[in-house]
Amino acid sequence: MKTLPAVDVVIVGGGWTGLLMAKELGSRTALSVVVLERGVQRKTEDYADDMDELDYAVRLQMMRDLS
Repeated sequence: MKTLPAVDVVIVGGGWTGLLMAKELGSRTALSVVVLERGVQRKTEDYADDMDELDYAVRLQMMRDLS
């Protein structure tokens, strides 16, 4: 198992709230922050034009199929 350097704050989940908290803690304090996120890495192009409220809220295309 790989051991990573110690940090002051670990945020589990990089959604709106998690990323906002990480940004605020990282910019307003001297704390070191890491955000843990599950899933595939996405690029800006994945969000820019493709998806709208129908894709997000109804079709749940940003969610993983856990079955």
